[in-house]
Amino acid sequence: AKDEDPRLFSCSTEDCDGAKALRNEKKPPAARGIGSATPPEAAKSVTVDELCFFFENPAKHYFTSTLKARFDEDRESVLAGEEMFETDTLDNYKMGDAIMTAILSGRGSSEHLQEELTQQAMLPLGEPGRVVFGRAWEQMDTFLDEEIEGDKLRKLLADAPRHVAIDVECETSRLVGRVDVRRSKAADIILAARPASIKAKDLLRAWIRHLALAAMGESVQTLIVPKKAEEFHRYPVWDKARAKAILGQLLGLMDQGRSKPLPFALETSLAFVAALPREIVEPPAEESLAHAFVAAEGRWVSKKDDDSRGDDQDPYLYRAFREPGPMAAEGFAACARLVFDKMPLPEKRKQGRAPSPAANTPAPKAEDPKATYSPATTDKEDSGPGVHTTKSAKTKKPDKLEAAGETVPDAHAGPAEKPVGQKKPRRPRKTEEPT
Repeated sequence: AKDEDPRLFSCSTEDCDGAKALRNEKKPPAARGIGSATPPEAAKSVTVDELCFFFENPAKHYFTSTLKARFDEDRESVLAGEEMFETDTLDNYKMGDAIMTAILSGRGSSEHLQEELTQQAMLPLGEPGRVVFGRAWEQMDTFLDEEIEGDKLRKLLADAPRHVAIDVECETSRLVGRVDVRRSKAADIILAARPASIKAKDLLRAWIRHLALAAMGESVQTLIVPKKAEEFHRYPVWDKARAKAILGQLLGLMDQGRSKPLPFALETSLAFVAALPREIVEPPAEESLAHAFVAAEGRWVSKKDDDSRGDDQDPYLYRAFREPGPMAAEGFAACARLVFDKMPLPEKRKQGRAPSPAANTPAPKAEDPKATYSPATTDKEDSGPGVHTTKSAKTKKPDKLEAAGETVPDAHAGPAEKPVGQKKPRRPRKTEEPT
């Protein structure tokens, strides 16, 4: 700069940059605690991947993006302290994913991949490792031979997809990005193949991508192909205006989640909505709500008897909601329904894949695209398809059933208090889950 003294210099680039930063105007410190008085401005544009990542764990997004805090770094960097003798669920998933990539790419041999996985401590040494790897390779080969929409799964995955650019203008933000579309013998499809059991995040990722394409006017179906044939799931062609309205609701929730943890946990919230009758009156009957809250609690709390991992084991969700979980937070039911109410839920099938729908299956009826979620809504009005918002009390007991149409709160008062009779809070266990 012209006003700098040429006699002043520094041999340390880092110290020089620090000195220059001290000359800049100081900004006031950010508000402390969970929830801030001045929420950050809404993003002008959000990518499809960012929207998927947010709803997979809104609490994690809040802590890492808004508060710049992380709680899982120790788990990601810890090395195994003992020799592996058998693989666990996470190892099997990673191994299956690596085998599928190797088979589809046609690069490398099975022996080379087995050696690589052994070096990464994903396989036991010696003969046990060879047996496990051989069985996994055979299972993946069978999985890729499944017939989907008149084609082999391996052919659909190996063929180059068509890249569709996403640019959807909603009320609060613009959704941008790219979604891959594949061509089967029957129609254009979004294909999500997972060599494992279907999970809530698989349904959510596929649902958001499906809505993004529908909002662009693309007439596509989405196929979710898990390892178990009875879990095969399909999203039908969706109406453009309706898809845009739902995306507007999701983007509105994301804007709200920047300033406080959203009362939402993926598996727990999906269990709540799945337990409600699909055709219900507004507001839902108290008996239906009670049943749904029991289902949600079953997905939140980890079970020691079968070593089942609940959402309470996630370090971000636990710090946001503690022992009672998001079910005790105001707006939990309304938030869960805004995300999942219109998403077609999977149904178990006893045999084989689901039959293809008729080509002339009509698209869902269009709804008012202006009927999007608004965080500032307080009076009773349409906040989205099938969901109404009403004024709610400032405080509520954690065990009180909330109406499913209750407005998602504009402020978060911090971790919910522990209800009488509940157990002492537990620390999250250091376990992982397939991503």
